[in-house]
Amino acid sequence: MCALSDPWAGGSLYDVGCYPISAARYILEREPEAATVHAIFSPEHDQVDMMASGMLEFPGGVALTFDCGMWAAFRNTLEIVGTEGIIEVPSAYLSGADSTANFFVQAKGVRREEETAHVNQYSLQVDDFAYSIWGKQPLRFQPEDAANNMRVIDACLKSATERKRILI
Repeated sequence: MCALSDPWAGGSLYDVGCYPISAARYILEREPEAATVHAIFSPEHDQVDMMASGMLEFPGGVALTFDCGMWAAFRNTLEIVGTEGIIEVPSAYLSGADSTANFFVQAKGVRREEETAHVNQYSLQVDDFAYSIWGKQPLRFQPEDAANNMRVIDACLKSATERKRILI
């Protein structure tokens, strides 16, 4: 069941799962080939997915594992695990005024903190869009990027609903 057809709309994949999915597509610079997702659909909320976890398979044997939920404690982390090390981003999608935007890199047994300036991402997003509308710069992301993300989210919902791996 696609959440867009529901009166409640939204759901965990549309509302918060979109962030790790978009991040993986951006970081890997490619589109996933398949999705395998499990979700909990709430009868009290017109069968909207309230929690989901899954895996997206990307070309080259690379995968994204993720979880998201409306019924889960707030988390905002991104972890990239590779053969040579790990990158941990504690405030990956939302950094509040009192949080840091720093992240950690661990390679060859050494962990270091990378300092970054704290910014208001919402202000920057609006400014960036305004500059594009005014013709001062091109759009940072083309509309096709949003359509591609929706295609992946729809495959995730289909996988959760049908309880099987879906080719994208």
